[in-house]
Amino acid sequence: MKLTRFLFFALSAPLLFAACSGASDNKKKVTSEEMRAPSLDFSADDSLAVVTLANNYLASFAAKDYEAAADMLFKYEKDTVRELNAEERRSYLNTMRQLPNYGCKLKGIALYTNKNNRLIYMLQVSSSGSLEKEEGVMKFYLNPVLKDGQWFLTLLDMEQEGTENLFNL
Repeated sequence: MKLTRFLFFALSAPLLFAACSGASDNKKKVTSEEMRAPSLDFSADDSLAVVTLANNYLASFAAKDYEAAADMLFKYEKDTVRELNAEERRSYLNTMRQLPNYGCKLKGIALYTNKNNRLIYMLQVSSSGSLEKEEGVMKFYLNPVLKDGQWFLTLLDMEQEGTENLFNL
C-alpha cells in the first residue's frame, strides 16, 4: 500500500510541475509602468479641485442633465485643452442618452501627472443593479488634466499625444 502511494505521488509530481510552469507562460507580464503608484506631487488643493469637478459632473449626470455634463468636458490635444467640438459633443450626448441611468457614483481618482490621470465613475444601467455591490453597472473613465494651474475633466483618449495606457495602471 505504501509503495502504491509512493508511486502515485512520484509519477504525478512531474505532471503537476509541468502544468503549473506552463500556466505562468500564459499570464500577462506586469511592467513597472503598470505598477506605478499615484503621484504625491499634487497638493490637497489639487485633490479638492478634481473632486469638486467630479462631484459637479456627476450631479448633472445623475440628474440626467447630459447637456450640462457635456459642458464640463474637454478634450486634451497637442498640449492644449479645448472644448468638445460639435461632433464629439453629439457623440457623447447620443451615447449617454441611450444608456439607462439608475444612478451614478464616483469610484475613484488617481493623479499621476499633469496630463495622465484617471477618474472612474460608475453608471447603474440595471434597475435591479447596485452601485455599492457594483452589479449592473458600467464604468467610465475621464482624464483630469492640469493646464496653466487649472484642472479640466477631459475625455480619455488613448490616441492623444502623450497619454499613457491608463487602463493598465
